[in-house]
Amino acid sequence: MALFAIIEHNKQITGAKLMFEKLVNGDIQIVGHETDYHLTISANNGSATNNYEAVVFNNPLFELTLKSFVLIHAWITIYCLLHDHVEIKFNVLYIKMDCGSN
Repeated sequence: MALFAIIEHNKQITGAKLMFEKLVNGDIQIVGHETDYHLTISANNGSATNNYEAVVFNNPLFELTLKSFVLIHAWITIYCLLHDHVEIKFNVLYIKMDCGSN
């Protein structure tokens, strides 16, 4: 599924030459007879390795469609008292943190 997402992305985007490295994470969402695969994929663009979030749709005829493919710009793991950890993925271009000065 992850390799399909990379191949389809490269077909759809002119000049894209991502090389699959590994599947970082994956979830499946089943609605009726249709399935969405939510994947976090590590891929190399020739100069750097980045993580990408892809959604692959599988219909009842087993035809695959790439619904989305985006670069994950930041991935933060937050530890809290209620859970072991919570992973938050941001798809933003700019993050500013102001802790103030006391």
